Amino acid sequence: MELLNCPVCDSLEHTAIYKFSVPVSTYSNEHGATARPLNICCCDNCGHVWNRAFDPGDVGFIYQDQPASNAPMSEAAHRRFNEAIEFIGEDNLKDKRVIEIGGGSGDMSMLMAGLAKEIVVFEPNQTQITHERITHERRMFKGYDKKADLFFMRETLEHIADPVDILKAISRSMTPGAKVYLEVPNVKAIFEDSLWCDFHYPHVHYFSVDTLTLAAKRAGLHIIKQMPTASNHDFAVLLGKTSSKTIVPDSWWQSYLDQQMLFQKKTLGKSFAVYGATAVAVNLVECLGPKSRAKYVFDDNDLLTNGYWYIPTVSGGAIPIVKPSEANVSELDLIIIGCYLHADVIKKKLIEDLNFKGEIYIPSSLRA
Repeated sequence: MELLNCPVCDSLEHTAIYKFSVPVSTYSNEHGATARPLNICCCDNCGHVWNRAFDPGDVGFIYQDQPASNAPMSEAAHRRFNEAIEFIGEDNLKDKRVIEIGGGSGDMSMLMAGLAKEIVVFEPNQTQITHERITHERRMFKGYDKKADLFFMRETLEHIADPVDILKAISRSMTPGAKVYLEVPNVKAIFEDSLWCDFHYPHVHYFSVDTLTLAAKRAGLHIIKQMPTASNHDFAVLLGKTSSKTIVPDSWWQSYLDQQMLFQKKTLGKSFAVYGATAVAVNLVECLGPKSRAKYVFDDNDLLTNGYWYIPTVSGGAIPIVKPSEANVSELDLIIIGCYLHADVIKKKLIEDLNFKGEIYIPSSLRA
């Protein structure tokens, strides 16, 4: 069985870039040493690089009954563990439920256990875990019946035949606000440094930041931040869940009314104008109703000036649309900027060019 479609974008269009037969050694007498094919391809659609010849059925003999991997054997390895924790942030670990996928020796989980409330390690091989807050699930991760606050997967995603599928399983098991830490080899380093030996059978995938971003997006996740690791040979990302809908705060409507009332208070008894003949400005003037009336609507567009605004709820009839001048701004106590995307430029013009001495407001400054 081969991985014919691109595992990231599902395209069938790709270019073969490297073919070879490589040995796969095991520590089990049942299987012994064997050879497997490499057919490294690059997707013509998204640029993902993967071994098309990888057989998902080989996962069992590659990863079960093997010695624990990823044990830190040097000061540099310990430093990378600590860098990962610093990158994740203590707030995302302290008193949290953590799931580590592909935990290897378990050393990383034992380090995180100093902060976390509970850790579940999914690792098909034996581990060296000896910590009361860590549970070892000796199997591949397919999902979990308890939701977790942090998922940790270091040097693991590149080994999994369907990376989008496992990211979707993670996404389904995340609590609100949960994070995902991923660390993978950087395909750019392989090509730039001619690391031909990094093309080997256990690695199915060779990610770039762009292709990992796309895989995460298909699982409803997005990159919050990223960093290079191992002298740019690898990179790490912190993912969050992408909201599928706009979340409306419970207090939104009351806040809306409060801001309207504040705006009405600011205009009462004042001579004012609205800068910008925009739909936003219409709403600002309309919400005043019969209580206040803008003297002018300012706009710099020749096609709009010398016209009028007719708003049914505004007392006193039509409001003239004119270009601002030193003379007409001098008649005013207050100018409301209705085209607030250009607020900085307009504010500078009013003060420096037209010598306006009154108050200037934009909608975002109207806070109760």
